[in-house]
Amino acid sequence: AAPYTMDSFHRICSAAKGVVASAILIAVGEGRFELDTPTVKLLDPAHIPESLDERWQRLTVYHLLTMHTGHAEDTFFEMFGGRSDHWIRTFFEIAPQYEPGTFFCYDMGAQYVMNEIIRHTTGEELGAYLKPRLFDPMGIEAQYDFTQPEGLFFSSHIQFRPTALTKLSQLYLQG
Repeated sequence: AAPYTMDSFHRICSAAKGVVASAILIAVGEGRFELDTPTVKLLDPAHIPESLDERWQRLTVYHLLTMHTGHAEDTFFEMFGGRSDHWIRTFFEIAPQYEPGTFFCYDMGAQYVMNEIIRHTTGEELGAYLKPRLFDPMGIEAQYDFTQPEGLFFSSHIQFRPTALTKLSQLYLQG
């Protein structure tokens, strides 16, 4: 619908979760970490609260990918709502109600933590990391310059042209 066209960039919102998952899997393939690596080992220690629920030591990258963080509610609204000016810290300040890996909850905060894992382990923001590894080889143009209060990239604000998601979908369909 107007003012958008097939040539316009569109914010991809929740479809970004597949893009983030792609970055995580590419990083695993490059040997940067494993799916069973504890998340807290992949983040800047300055982003982790000193008083940390012991269950967070068992939260893995796989748990983030599958949204089995242990939270009973989406953490994004606490992160976005100003509980703290640091979203990663806020994610870990919200104690899990369940053991990580045992309870599914649609948790947009998990996606944000994965963005930071990519940045911390590669030295690049998610969009810059994916450009030579996924976007350029597939002929995908992307806009991805939106950051949050602590200067970390927020992947839901990636913008693609509609054909980009079609290309990514076809890639996944073809394995």
